Amino acid sequence: MITIYHNPRCKKSRAGLQYLEDKGVDFEIRQYLKKPMKSKKIDKYLLMCGIVISRNIKK
Repeated sequence: MITIYHNPRCKKSRAGLQYLEDKGVDFEIRQYLKKPMKSKKIDKYLLMCGIVISRNIKK
């Protein structure tokens, strides 16, 4: 099963979900605007993609 980080107000996000449903793919929906990811999880995904982010960036 895959996890989809979804924004229901986004046309592309809705289209992506429809595509997966049409293909019969099992997935779990996470509405990231209602429940944002924790920074450790974001770091994990970035590392999996080979992206390194400096935490020294000022906000």
